[in-house]
Amino acid sequence: MKNKTIAFAVLTASLLASGAASAVADDLRLAQGWYGPPRDSRGSDRDRYRGNWAVGTFRGQNGANGNEETITIRPDGTVELRTRGEAPKYGTFAGETLTVGSRISKVEPARGGIVIDGAYYRR
Repeated sequence: MKNKTIAFAVLTASLLASGAASAVADDLRLAQGWYGPPRDSRGSDRDRYRGNWAVGTFRGQNGANGNEETITIRPDGTVELRTRGEAPKYGTFAGETLTVGSRISKVEPARGGIVIDGAYYRR
């Protein structure tokens, strides 16, 4: 009887542990959300390196309205957008996302410049 009690205790403990581990994993997935774990607000070295291709001043034609634009992306992620005849606009760049006012654009490296929403901007 003593062996059955010990076996039952071991089985119960292992089931509880696996259930607790599963619950912790579920909680972790919920806390991380759709986009994964939260990042350090200062950014990791990998994140800073990944954006180096986008640092600089680029000139191109806005694909949506055809206006010539000059976009400067600084190492700290701040952005200045200049369009002839308009006041400069300011925004941010992080990862592959450029945000200026309500305009949110995907940015990719290409041929020594960048592509913003499908439009090429040269250095």
